[in-house]
Amino acid sequence: MPLKSLIIGSSTGRAAEVVNSDEVDALAVATRPLKIFYNMPLYFTNEAGSRDMNVNISFTGTPDKIHNGIDDVLWTASGIIGPARWDFNSVAQAHSGTHSIDGTTTIGGDTVQFAKGANIDLSNYSTVTGWVYLTNWSTGSRLDMYGWDTGTGLQAGNTVDISEYGDHTILNAWQKVAIPLSAFGLEASTIDAFRIVVVKGAQNPDFYLDDIQVEEVGVPEDFIVRPRPGTWLHLTHFDSLVVDEYDSTQGDGTVPGIPIDGFLGVPSLSLGFLGKQVQADKVMFQSVIKDFADIMGLPRTIIAGCGYDGTDTWVKTTQPLIQPVTLKYELDDKFIYTVRDNLSGLKKVWISVAGYEEIR
Repeated sequence: MPLKSLIIGSSTGRAAEVVNSDEVDALAVATRPLKIFYNMPLYFTNEAGSRDMNVNISFTGTPDKIHNGIDDVLWTASGIIGPARWDFNSVAQAHSGTHSIDGTTTIGGDTVQFAKGANIDLSNYSTVTGWVYLTNWSTGSRLDMYGWDTGTGLQAGNTVDISEYGDHTILNAWQKVAIPLSAFGLEASTIDAFRIVVVKGAQNPDFYLDDIQVEEVGVPEDFIVRPRPGTWLHLTHFDSLVVDEYDSTQGDGTVPGIPIDGFLGVPSLSLGFLGKQVQADKVMFQSVIKDFADIMGLPRTIIAGCGYDGTDTWVKTTQPLIQPVTLKYELDDKFIYTVRDNLSGLKKVWISVAGYEEIR
């Protein structure tokens, strides 16, 4: 005896029927997307909602100098762990003067302390800056820095990985880092020391440090793209636009005269932009951008267009991603571009993303 089966919709109670087509009797089937996506172009914006990244981030006022390789008598450096492996007066490298701190023989766990000998009220300051010279760096390496109270023998505030504020793919060159006191959780604290701990990755990192100081005025400014509440943001492209008063015409007219070692009329920056991809509270990728060479060196980046109107030159770049990057709201995922230099000499600096939003 044959069996009869029915396909019945749970909400309508209606049964699916066989229909006659030109070829064969069959069930009529229709589908709809399981999820609906929305096109979502976004600019990187600051806390106030502005996309204009041509801001002036300058460090001014009177800094409290911590250490410069004892070119000057400043805070007292001492090796807390591995004292024989630290050289606080090395002549091998120097950013300024003739000396720096040599950490090239340190190993994982070695710790240096910089003690002021008196309290410093950090509410009067804004940012810790310094210069780092890497000669070897491997995956998993870190230079952890934090505040310290020598009276209580306890850490003050949060631990910050210095390497997350620079580009550890740049070796054998001095690069500046700038870490807001808010990252340490010390913007309203009083301490009397800082400590730095070497963390070994696949190998021990080799490095020099110089001109470490606490700046009185000047805080790097974050421009962020993140998903809206209850959504995931799938990013497919990055675009940038730079506009400045600059004559980019060439005598033979074959190619535009766009300098690689700067941004049109502005030469290569000292600190530049710090870009970070943060997912599940981990920095998945970071890059430092100081000029067009750094932009064009990113994978798949091309100049999408450029022009000159007799006064201003504009340059647009685009970077299509090989696979979409998914930012999840519930994990506080985000892309950050931190401006750490004076970009007010440029007429426009915008960075945007293209992608699509998924309602969760």
